[in-house]
Amino acid sequence: MKDPAHPAVLSDGKAMGYGQLWATAQRLASMLQSQGVRAGDRVAFLGRRSAHDFTFILAIWLSGAAYVALNHKFPVDRCRAILADSGARGVLVGPHSLDLAREVMGTATGIEVTEAEATFFPCAPSALPATTGLAYLMFTSGSTGKPKGVPITFENLEAFLGNLQSLYPASPDDRMSQLADLSFDASVQEFAWCWWVGATLCPVPATGALMWPRYAQELETTVMLIVPSSVALAARARMLPRGALPKLRLAFLGAEAVTRNVVQVMGEAAPNAQFVNLWGPTEATVFFTHFRIDPKAELPDVIPIGHPFPGQMLQVWDEGGRVLRAGEAGELMQSGSQVTHGYWRNPDADAQRFAVQAGLRWYRSGDLAVFDPQVGYRYLGRVDRQVKVRGYRVELQECESAVRDAARCSQAAVVPLIRDGEVSADSLVCFVVEPKVDVGELADLLKGRLPEYMVPARFIVTDELPLGVTGKTDYRALQERLREAA
Repeated sequence: MKDPAHPAVLSDGKAMGYGQLWATAQRLASMLQSQGVRAGDRVAFLGRRSAHDFTFILAIWLSGAAYVALNHKFPVDRCRAILADSGARGVLVGPHSLDLAREVMGTATGIEVTEAEATFFPCAPSALPATTGLAYLMFTSGSTGKPKGVPITFENLEAFLGNLQSLYPASPDDRMSQLADLSFDASVQEFAWCWWVGATLCPVPATGALMWPRYAQELETTVMLIVPSSVALAARARMLPRGALPKLRLAFLGAEAVTRNVVQVMGEAAPNAQFVNLWGPTEATVFFTHFRIDPKAELPDVIPIGHPFPGQMLQVWDEGGRVLRAGEAGELMQSGSQVTHGYWRNPDADAQRFAVQAGLRWYRSGDLAVFDPQVGYRYLGRVDRQVKVRGYRVELQECESAVRDAARCSQAAVVPLIRDGEVSADSLVCFVVEPKVDVGELADLLKGRLPEYMVPARFIVTDELPLGVTGKTDYRALQERLREAA
């Protein structure tokens, strides 16, 4: 155990030491085991980044199970779908989540088991087999209209944390921010790495996410993982003046493409920090490549993603699976100890996204890139219609499917709204043909089906969608229509 008195979590002005964290987690783990939770099970939880909510993760691990993070921002039906697909043994919640948990569980739940500040809602027994060695099951947006489960093992997680620590050492003296929602895999780097080295975790309340620079100042944060769009939002709100973050020594920028403008803003706000661009999909355990950034150097518009972590492999392939040379653009392929073995109960997705070559299993990232001998890999965009919205991975086909159902129409096209000089979206815009409901009601209808960040901020009724030469929707033409209207 780390120093029992050393703060493990600093939240709401109160510190929870490692001894208290461990003792609370052990007590909750015993409660889970008394309710039938065994090694290889999955246990879901609802948390809001409070100190006690972080004990849920550790308790689930100590019980021998893997965690499945639900989200207060998710519609009830989405939480129910994730629960059903995961085969979770039950749901662990704090007092602030009881009402939502009861709504998610409905009337089919068994007895509620309460221990101190946590309540466990048992699920109906699942026929799914145990999966030993699993650390967490993360659900991401799926192109078929259904969230995809990504199982990450402790072996994957240990490889990632070991690589991160070897490249950018942290110590118990550090204070690490916790900005990401716990259903977003960036959160794993924040809390797991912090506990790995015995540092202090400093969660930013979910209600204060846009105020992260102020929290970083007050808590004297030394290590942060920041989504670039959060930097842009804070800069527009004038919350990142020169010298605003003097204590920050290590700033990771990730989950979206990083632009020169973002680096320049952060370089002025945190003059003593080392900046690192991190890249990687959920399927490869949080992040997979790194690139050290010098804010004072001459930088390209989009910062390179650099080189893979130690022991991990990257290649660029063409559509036929041929490995491309330096300077040739293609799809980034990943292999190594951080890459998941496959999706959760989804053989069709496995067949689409994984390939075996020369005895190695490779994951198709869906990202276009080119290898530059001087800086490593450069990110060029996507080969599919996946986008990042405020750091969250979104399959636009899932949004379109939900819109067609809600609007009772046959055609809908969703495109990202991207500001000049940025590469990630603030929000989404939907073009809809002949909706059977008032477009003013669509957003409210969709909030019952999709997370908030996947609900289009604007709906445009059109007589028809433009078509390309192949007869498919011309999304570039729709993007151009948005630019002309701006």
